[in-house]
Amino acid sequence: MKFRHLLRCGASAAQSSYFQYASFAAFSAPRIWRFSQNLYISAIYDSAVVPRHVEYTVFMKLNRAPRTASAKNIPVGTAPPYETLPAVKVKNEVVYVRKGVNLPFRVEMGKSCDLGLFLTQNPDPSEQTFPMGVMTQHARSGLVGRVVFSDTDGRMWRDINLKGVGGSQVRQNGKRVDTADVRGVTGDAPHGLCDWGYAETDREKSEYFLKRGMRTHLVPFIIKLKEIILTGGEKVSIAEARRRGILAKDVIPVIEARAFRTQARIINAFDKALLDDAIQLVAEELGIPTEKFSPEAYLEWFANEFGRQLAILHNSEHSHRYLTTHNVTLACEITDLDSVGRIPRGDDGSHMLETDLLQAESALRELYHAMASRYSETLIGSAETNLGFVQSYVQNLKEPVLQRGRYDRYVRRIEHRCRMYDLPAPAPLGEGKKNKE
Repeated sequence: MKFRHLLRCGASAAQSSYFQYASFAAFSAPRIWRFSQNLYISAIYDSAVVPRHVEYTVFMKLNRAPRTASAKNIPVGTAPPYETLPAVKVKNEVVYVRKGVNLPFRVEMGKSCDLGLFLTQNPDPSEQTFPMGVMTQHARSGLVGRVVFSDTDGRMWRDINLKGVGGSQVRQNGKRVDTADVRGVTGDAPHGLCDWGYAETDREKSEYFLKRGMRTHLVPFIIKLKEIILTGGEKVSIAEARRRGILAKDVIPVIEARAFRTQARIINAFDKALLDDAIQLVAEELGIPTEKFSPEAYLEWFANEFGRQLAILHNSEHSHRYLTTHNVTLACEITDLDSVGRIPRGDDGSHMLETDLLQAESALRELYHAMASRYSETLIGSAETNLGFVQSYVQNLKEPVLQRGRYDRYVRRIEHRCRMYDLPAPAPLGEGKKNKE
């Protein structure tokens, strides 16, 4: 079989190609095969390449896992299918590659990359198309693949998302999918495109918060586009797009690659398949047997973890400002960091901190209601869920937020919330202690 042949090929053969596929009858579940002490083969069911017949197509890729990892701790999940749109390769150049990431494909600085893809409604029959996974509320990004890989810090990733590949829209009535009109893409946030400045800001903040232990996405590479595709399938150069007035002169379109545990957000929790995937993925990450990690256990974990993540963000004196259901994944990763900014001292900073807290509580309620309507199992109540979130947040909150004279109004609000939930209030710290970053 092709799988056995790939096993015999070894690491060099597996890592030298872009993607390798193998088909198996009635194979629908993701699996991990151990190859050697620190090498694993991951076979991830991916809807983007599933043919419409009895066989399933899976990614076959050799991945270097951290030496401390074991197969049971690799976040695989159930990998449910997505709707797809055709994408074709456009002229491009890789302008950033992160060091220390065991990418499952080759991306070289200054060279063209096969992942320089753009969605199109009318692909040229002579061009090779790639079915890219798209989903509701992800209007300018697509899933290019699911394959488990790691970075040198031991973090594990599964979903590879490309942002800036053109506009898409998933319609729930009949699951219709179509590309949005690309015309009129002027301004700071052109529809369907990602500006280089935005991508760099997001990348820098991602690295900043990853170093501080926050769960967020990783940016493994950035690709500068030399072409885009217009409505009707016409390819035009960036210079021509500017000449026609389609693209603003100050916009440099790029594709920002982002690695997630799962790219599905809280806003996508209406889909039970995505929830089931997240529950299994988190259980595998924690090393808990999936049959012992119930929806209730997942919800309790999410509430506690979300509180801890928000505390990490605030302890660094930063505010997200858009901590909505769109910007938190079902693996509790805070994402879309372009809106993140430093918090000023005083009442303005207190207002920004409180806005984050209120938005986080609202997002958590949305997750609770989505789960309560889709699982017959008993769940902890909404109040208990919020209690776990607030308790975790307060326990992890440190200076400079709690230091007197900085965000006193916010600290008083936190004390009020603690009284509501009968929790011990955080002790404000004395003045004069400087924040160490």
